[in-house]
Amino acid sequence: MGDGVSPASADWEWLVDGYRRALARFAETAGQRERKERFIPLFEALNWAVAIMDYEPMLWKDEIVLGLRFARNRVHHQLAEALEPRDVPRAEVTTAVRGQSRRVGPPTVLDWFWKAADQLPEPEERFRDKGYHRGKRAYQELLEGNPVEDALAHLNVLL
Repeated sequence: MGDGVSPASADWEWLVDGYRRALARFAETAGQRERKERFIPLFEALNWAVAIMDYEPMLWKDEIVLGLRFARNRVHHQLAEALEPRDVPRAEVTTAVRGQSRRVGPPTVLDWFWKAADQLPEPEERFRDKGYHRGKRAYQELLEGNPVEDALAHLNVLL
């Protein structure tokens, strides 16, 4: 602790740097088939995203950020799982060996997607303010059924 830095002195740049590092670790697992290996950096990136959204309410003007907040609140307050793993087709990768093309790697890869809003529990009435309804609509229109990494990439651009 001799450097004079305390957790309270963490600033915006630290949050953004932590988020981007976690996002990069998630991107590095893109070819993984093991759920755990894909989920750990994803979970970390989502938690950095929450810290960023809490730190900077001006981001709440963005509809995708509102959808992210909606998902975060369902997970945090209701202990729901907002994500589901899916096997998705892998981009065709071929290699030529002795004049013949061969597919390289598995035909599918594991990715994480946002669950449908109706699969998430409704919050207690006291949490259903105007922001809740707007966030739910944003989630349904922009996140639901889509890859999680799309929303994370969008947030990254906003930063």
